[in-house]
Amino acid sequence: MMVEETILVTVKTYPNISSKYVETVCTAGINERGEWRRLYPIRFRHLEGEKQFKLYDRIKVRLEEHSSDGRIESRRPRTDTIQVLGRLTQWNLRYEWVQGTIVDSLKELEERGGSIGPVRVSRVMEWYWKDSPRDWTPKQLEILKQQPLFDDEMPKALEKVPYEFRIRWLDGRGHEHDNLFMAWEVFETWRKYRFRYTQPLQVMKDKWMNDILSDDRLLCFFMGNIAQRRNRFMVCGIYNPPKREIDKNESLF
Repeated sequence: MMVEETILVTVKTYPNISSKYVETVCTAGINERGEWRRLYPIRFRHLEGEKQFKLYDRIKVRLEEHSSDGRIESRRPRTDTIQVLGRLTQWNLRYEWVQGTIVDSLKELEERGGSIGPVRVSRVMEWYWKDSPRDWTPKQLEILKQQPLFDDEMPKALEKVPYEFRIRWLDGRGHEHDNLFMAWEVFETWRKYRFRYTQPLQVMKDKWMNDILSDDRLLCFFMGNIAQRRNRFMVCGIYNPPKREIDKNESLF
């Protein structure tokens, strides 16, 4: 059955190569009932311009049950029905959508049967990177050459980022984790900083540790798992309102 929902988009990852869909972006958010939705598949770079949503955009889209993905949050979107309704720019408005879904630990998210959602962060211990192959494998290149006939305009070739970004952190219960950091924004930061700085990775680390993930922020990670490996979670996005904004917001209720 097809239903239409309004969703606040909070998660976008860098595109992944898919043997079935060529490339997809892990996209997720919260509907107006406070329920998490994973929208899959979305070939984001192939969407028409007016349908290319940003983080914290509210979108309206028709969804159906996902027959090949048993995770409770997963839905198959009709991407041709996407309507971008506008972006929530103020943290107090974002807070109203997100705060009721936050859990204190990754274990709690798993025990609830969740496969994606915000987990409270008590401390970020390390933001680091590892070298990754600079080029796609021959198999991946063959997949990227595939293009459905209905695509009128080919997007630029998907760039291979030659690094694997990771975060070592403690959740709200003090449990330590070390996860891949797959959020769209970290990859886009690298793509911009490599042209601006002679040591872009170090500048990125300083920016993330001293600002984006600093102690001045109420920090949560949007954690998501892999369909084939349900116990393997990645940091798919971040929620990082300044604490002063949340304190101000809570005084209103």
